[in-house]
Amino acid sequence: MKRLYAFGTFVLFSATGCTPQPNPTLIMPSNFASTPKDYKHSIQNYFALKAPTKKVYDFKEPIKAYKREGFAYGGDVSWQGWLVDVKVNENNMAKPYMILFKNEQIVDVILGNEHKLITRIR
Repeated sequence: MKRLYAFGTFVLFSATGCTPQPNPTLIMPSNFASTPKDYKHSIQNYFALKAPTKKVYDFKEPIKAYKREGFAYGGDVSWQGWLVDVKVNENNMAKPYMILFKNEQIVDVILGNEHKLITRIR
């Protein structure tokens, strides 16, 4: 029984860290829309709806990026667009966020500045 448990644990951990690289033809510059023009205002509106307190924002410039699905879902590209790194300072606590845009719309907000399924294109 212990061997079966050890083997199952090994298979689980060895399979979860591996994600295949996406097809390079899917990640083409022509597949990205233009840079979001009013991204600062969109982000401020998003956070104002969540909690209408005073906040201080530190915006970075939008960069092209894509997000893959997990290995269990095939590892294909699930989103590609523009990523904006922003730090939101509220009540003397700064939190980093990654804001994902597609066609001027916020599609996802991720707490933190790293995600193993997101790749920035420089």
